[in-house]
Amino acid sequence: MGKSKGFPTIGYNPTEEANRWVEQYSFNSINNVIAMFGLGNGIFARTIVNKMNKGDTLIIYEPCAELFMHVLHKYNLTDLLENPNVIIAIKDINEFDFHNMLQSKTNVTNIKNVIKCIYPNYDNIFTESCIQFWQEIKDAYNHQIIQINTMIAFGRVYIENTIKNLKYLPKTLSIFELREILPKDIPAIVVAAGPSVANQIEDLRKVKGKALIIAVDRILDYLLDSGVIPDFVFTLDPIKPVEYFTKRKKVTIPLLTFMVSNNEIFEIHEGKKIICNCSDFLQDYYININKIPPKIIASSSVATAAFTACVELGFKNIILVGQDLAYKGNVTHAGGIEEKIDLNNEIMTEGVNGEIVRTRYDWKVFLKWYEDFLTIYPSINVIDTKDSGAKIKGTKLMSLEQAIKKYSNVESQFVITDESLMSTFSDDDINKLRDYLQDSLTQLEEIKVMTEEALEICDKLIIDNEINLASRSIDKNLKKLKRINSFIVEQQIYELMDPYVTAVSAQKLADAYQFSDDLKEDSFNTYIRAKAIFEGMIEAANIIQPLLNDAIKII
Repeated sequence: MGKSKGFPTIGYNPTEEANRWVEQYSFNSINNVIAMFGLGNGIFARTIVNKMNKGDTLIIYEPCAELFMHVLHKYNLTDLLENPNVIIAIKDINEFDFHNMLQSKTNVTNIKNVIKCIYPNYDNIFTESCIQFWQEIKDAYNHQIIQINTMIAFGRVYIENTIKNLKYLPKTLSIFELREILPKDIPAIVVAAGPSVANQIEDLRKVKGKALIIAVDRILDYLLDSGVIPDFVFTLDPIKPVEYFTKRKKVTIPLLTFMVSNNEIFEIHEGKKIICNCSDFLQDYYININKIPPKIIASSSVATAAFTACVELGFKNIILVGQDLAYKGNVTHAGGIEEKIDLNNEIMTEGVNGEIVRTRYDWKVFLKWYEDFLTIYPSINVIDTKDSGAKIKGTKLMSLEQAIKKYSNVESQFVITDESLMSTFSDDDINKLRDYLQDSLTQLEEIKVMTEEALEICDKLIIDNEINLASRSIDKNLKKLKRINSFIVEQQIYELMDPYVTAVSAQKLADAYQFSDDLKEDSFNTYIRAKAIFEGMIEAANIIQPLLNDAIKII
């Protein structure tokens, strides 16, 4: 038998080689994410595991299933396979796990230092898969940047909208209560604002009553102007311009929405409001009155959120209309709208007809969201009815007319009436809401007092650290700080404060989990950042207090 080529056999110690290889990587953070391309025989992965800290995660992408099976039979990988902090994703077997875990494990605490490593020579052997590996890391990074930027942009708005929208809560119902009264033998249609909607207006008129039609806010006026009255309109964005919802003076179509959605839209909308997400702050209130808190997950766009609502409403057949996710010439939205955006944001993707179409990075994120969802939930049947635009893998392509003929089983048209949309809350429930808000106000006062104390402790820690005071004093103050922090985050009102605190301290939080070899410097930076977070709490409390006082008076 001939010798294997390319692998030295004299004086070569794989374990020593792996130990030298891993030295190039620094694990100076909490909750490190290590993305590794190639498992090989497991020796290199094992050296990483030996260097990992508590809370670190190793996510391995193995691009060759055949090689993995060979290694599995020749080597003992039990320690890696059974390690809860090691995820092994194999191409053509469970490769989605790499994407999914990378997205979920990357966050504000570790985004700046995701460790990226390649099993020696794998990038040369599996070049195409390696490109995809790097793309997944880039996508995870961009996803988190969008999340962080969203927190920064919306932190204060989340608070203001949630509290200002409280006055409408008594007359709302939840998405779960709506689910109980809707027929399930029809499909749901999500109408987004893509240019292809223009080609489907006539079919949308015909299917009224044969499917549940949910329009996203951006397309509402266009549909109404075209004689199509949707059953529901969906809005999500906390800062959605009102003119993107409607330019009409009166809209009574039932509204599917979140408590954090734009208060100005709540103000002008005169119909029934169905709460899809009550916010973390109100979750305990719903539970206290024996109601299920409405809490569907916010997603990449208003269209994907509307899609999620359809799933929560129990629909197994969901039809997409106007989800183009691509340009039509220079047109971005129905009605010939050409939304201007940075040209550097434009990329290419596969179209529904096999061609390459021009899209944008944000649209590509939405596209990937659908594909990820359909991978996780293959039982949901999704039909894409557009005749042009980006291909969404996992959907079925057919016309709206064909989809209705195949999936709608109603003999007569169904109608949603105001009488069928009963409110969630009784008078007693509203009295309990006032008590809940009053308790929150009391908690807020306590938090402000304790936060001021925490800021004084931070100042003492900074001084003690600078003069190298005995560790006993520092330990005592750190314990006080820990008790204060634990008290604050356990209060129900903190759920309302948290988005703002996270937003104003997002960048500091990212840095707070980085460490050097200088313990004194690391301690100093940690105290400075802790102080900034407590200052964010004070700011949040000062924003919430007058708004909550006003809400209690109105309710």
